Amino acid sequence: MAYLDQFLQAIVAEGASDLHIGEGQPPKMRRHGDVMAMRPEPVLRDEAVLMLSEVAGTANWQIFEDRGDLDFAYEMDKASRFRCNFLKQSNGYGAVFRLIPTKIASLEDLGIPVVAKEFGNLRGGLVLVTGPTSGSGPRGVARRCRCRARRRDAGSGNNFAGANRGGDGPARVRNAAYQ
Repeated sequence: MAYLDQFLQAIVAEGASDLHIGEGQPPKMRRHGDVMAMRPEPVLRDEAVLMLSEVAGTANWQIFEDRGDLDFAYEMDKASRFRCNFLKQSNGYGAVFRLIPTKIASLEDLGIPVVAKEFGNLRGGLVLVTGPTSGSGPRGVARRCRCRARRRDAGSGNNFAGANRGGDGPARVRNAAYQ
């Protein structure tokens, strides 16, 4: 087991989404949008090198040393995969590990209204899904609809868009047209 795995296991057990490692700072987890320290002691240079190089492997570590950043996936176990982003900061090494869900949540699990299931069956036109910014927001619904439509009828010309409303500002349309 890699030294870093103890921190990643805590992320999974706590239902957190991210592990943040930064030299000179305690390891932190992001849970429900809040970032909190996992211990009071900061990560020192030797510990950061151990944590990061061990999971990156020799070839990836050399790429990181040369370029100053690295993106890859790490599988801790069959149920826990992480998207990894290593970076060099002014105060040393840093990394973010994002938990990749192994089970895709259903619309019901996400609390999406039942009517949204029918969006994937539409033969044409534009479906615009709007709502507040959240982890399972309108872009997620648009993605699901697009995938379902793609499986059903490749090249049907369906367009799906998701818009997030940031704070009190106007809605911003992202990934506006999917075909």
